[in-house]
Amino acid sequence: MHRRSILKLGGLAAAAGAFGCDEPKAEARPPRPRSSARAEIVVVGAGVAGLAAARTLVDAGKHVTVLEGRDRIGGRIWTDRSLGTPFDLGASWIHGVDDNPITKLAKKIGARTKKSSYDNLHLWDHDGARLKDSAIESIAAGWEEVAEGVAALAPGGRDISMQTGVQRAIAGEKLSIAEKRQLSWVTATLEIAAAEDFSKLSLAQNDDDGELGGGDRIFPEGYDAIPSVLASGLDVRLGHRVDRIEHGADGAQVVSSKGTFQAERVIVTVPLGVLKQKKIVFSPALPPRTEKALTHLSMGVLNKVVLVFPKTFWPTDRDFLGYMSKTHGEFAVFMNARAFSDAHALVAFTGGDTARSIEKISSKDVAAGAIGVLTRMFGTAVPPLTAHLVARWSSDPFAFGSYSHVPVGGSSQAYRDLAEPASSRLFFAGEATSHEFRGTVHGAYLSGVREAERHIP
Repeated sequence: MHRRSILKLGGLAAAAGAFGCDEPKAEARPPRPRSSARAEIVVVGAGVAGLAAARTLVDAGKHVTVLEGRDRIGGRIWTDRSLGTPFDLGASWIHGVDDNPITKLAKKIGARTKKSSYDNLHLWDHDGARLKDSAIESIAAGWEEVAEGVAALAPGGRDISMQTGVQRAIAGEKLSIAEKRQLSWVTATLEIAAAEDFSKLSLAQNDDDGELGGGDRIFPEGYDAIPSVLASGLDVRLGHRVDRIEHGADGAQVVSSKGTFQAERVIVTVPLGVLKQKKIVFSPALPPRTEKALTHLSMGVLNKVVLVFPKTFWPTDRDFLGYMSKTHGEFAVFMNARAFSDAHALVAFTGGDTARSIEKISSKDVAAGAIGVLTRMFGTAVPPLTAHLVARWSSDPFAFGSYSHVPVGGSSQAYRDLAEPASSRLFFAGEATSHEFRGTVHGAYLSGVREAERHIP
């Protein structure tokens, strides 16, 4: 099962509201920094979409400058090596290896990948009792029945949330306390996959994207191998936060924190969250079609919590460990890092509002909460932590979230509308411009290639 599967196959996809948009203030424009460079094409953002666009253009002989606000490349691919072992705090998987450009890149550069299955898991109940595989299969079968009922409710008129769909699908059913807990756990895992709560996801339009076959694979040595190879030889300017883009008949100029860049055309690849937060001012303003598209999509959040121990105390024969808490969304899934590396580590996954909530407390307290769950699962076998890491994507000023989704009342047509040029000088790429492969690295990559090819004769 792929992370993108929300209703297609049912629910053990364990791992896998609009932001406030303040209008620019009508005040005198500050003095513009002295023009510092000129390029045929400026690409804004050095994530996979931006690097794929720049790579394709440079290979075709174009003069390209890439401006990146962070002090690193990769965007939402972020491999943290501070603990001596690579941990991907952002993207982790190739979702569907068949005909996937990321698979081809990985093979080309010899980057090792390893098969990973979200359904390959052990599952514990709230009291620490480990369920038999037959019980897990029964839970999966029960969810598939619910999922079929939910899918049948997909409205042709007024949209409803996934949560409302589930409630309607089970209306009249007398679920036991255990069955309610099982349903809560399944939906929590799917909220992790979607990076958003079921109460905010559109039922009508969150399942009309595409998938690639062949299963999923993880990068044991880190996903950053992909942006690294794409960026090789490119003119990438780090620490250049873009604040304003002017585009007109005579060309375009990009005003950054470290100077203004002149260009014939600009390809903007920043995440949807940055666009929704109006962090870049466009002059003239974006066309109504583009502005409307921004209101019809939202940014979800998936935050990981890396927990490193002095020894391994959990069974290592499965890729994931699940926990059915009495509290919805409470550390429902842990990835067994030991299955992919020599690290004595587990990686907890949180999604939607649960993921946002952990950003409001200290990393120490977040880790303590995860340890509390593991203690319910394993008792006194849990040793003191050696180290921990906590991702905080919703408060990241260069992302404001993890990946896009269609909210209740939104429209998946918005993905296609964002992919349309804003003018003859201004273009957009990124996973939020990929209707078919939204929320994936290969979707971002293909969108960058798509925009680059507009400028290659």
